[in-house]
Amino acid sequence: MTPGDGGFLESGSPGASYCYSGLRIAPDPAAAHSAAAAGLPEGQRRESLARAERAWLDGQWADDGRCWELRTIAGEWGAESTGGSGRLSCVLLARAYAADGRRARALAGTLSTGMSALPRHVRSEPMSREQTAAALSPFPGHLAHVVEVRRRIHWQSIRRSEAPFPVGMTLDPYPTEAVDWQPVWAELARTPGTVVLGVRLEPASWRVRDSETARRLAQAFEILSRPGRFNPAIGREEPGLPFAARAADFYAWLSDGAHVRRGYRMRVTLAADRPIPPELPEWVASVMSGRDGETSTGDPRPGPPAAVVSPVRDPEEVRRAWHAFATLHDVWLSRAHQQDVPVPLGEFERALVARVVTAETNAAFRFPYETPGRPPVFHPPAPPPPAARARAAPPGPEEGIPFPEPPAHFGRDDHQGGAA
Repeated sequence: MTPGDGGFLESGSPGASYCYSGLRIAPDPAAAHSAAAAGLPEGQRRESLARAERAWLDGQWADDGRCWELRTIAGEWGAESTGGSGRLSCVLLARAYAADGRRARALAGTLSTGMSALPRHVRSEPMSREQTAAALSPFPGHLAHVVEVRRRIHWQSIRRSEAPFPVGMTLDPYPTEAVDWQPVWAELARTPGTVVLGVRLEPASWRVRDSETARRLAQAFEILSRPGRFNPAIGREEPGLPFAARAADFYAWLSDGAHVRRGYRMRVTLAADRPIPPELPEWVASVMSGRDGETSTGDPRPGPPAAVVSPVRDPEEVRRAWHAFATLHDVWLSRAHQQDVPVPLGEFERALVARVVTAETNAAFRFPYETPGRPPVFHPPAPPPPAARARAAPPGPEEGIPFPEPPAHFGRDDHQGGAA
């Protein structure tokens, strides 16, 4: 990775060039003070901030290889240090992609401009090339301990004679309300060593063939949810499968496609220079699943959490995971990501596990904020220059834009556990 023009870092190979940039970001203290002065309930304030962040994301969306990673960092990284302060640093990194370096730099400039127009509750300052490099690789890779938090896979062996696949899979949605991340950030700040919580989002289109695959799966699961053929071995019709009814709802929701067309691939990673206390990723998974406290409607969430902790233990997978983390890429790690599904997942299923719709992004991708009445968690922002211009409004309507809700239950071709 080499320094480029305009404060960018450049990396690549023939036919693939990447250009990186970064911002230091921090909560604007005025946002918390004004909320406290207005007597705004904390849950309502979090929802307002989350709507502004989703609107910002929606305004930056383009399926051209760009991605962002929001990193919350405790401890030392490069020339920076939060050690012993009980405060966190937060950076927003961006990666532009093109076939050649010139086009990648041009796209990085456009991406950097849009990235700077953050919601009003966040302050930012550009990072130098050296700071961006340090944030990408905050400690030597040979020290890396990596844990990922991913969407939980629900699977079941399909024991029906007419089943087109031996194993079925479905998923649960992440919460669409604004869960409270402050307790997790406070725990992260107390964790020894250098620890980074990275949340990566890459825009990803929903293709016509994806809708067709989802439609075929919905039909197959709908059949399996009803009683099947007469089975002489048991002397009656094969019973319908409750799991199949749940999966049919999920794939029917996906098959429409209109509401999932502008989704994201999401990767949530904890990386540290020493073993990560197991309670930290478990807490991250719990909050991503909306399990800390109650949902915005006051209803508890039944069943297992939507997110699951996936430690990366195999030495080769640790190496690959660290390379992906240090370059803002993504990689499938079969030992860590397969969970306990007994057959290899196909390309379509792998993509679904990583995919979120816009309404789900605030389960993990949250800009830093402070809560009135709680101790500060983040380093205070740098004071704005005296002649600073007014911050540009975030893209989208002031109150955010309406996003379709995922169904009550979530889940290459319609292999469902049969793909290599």
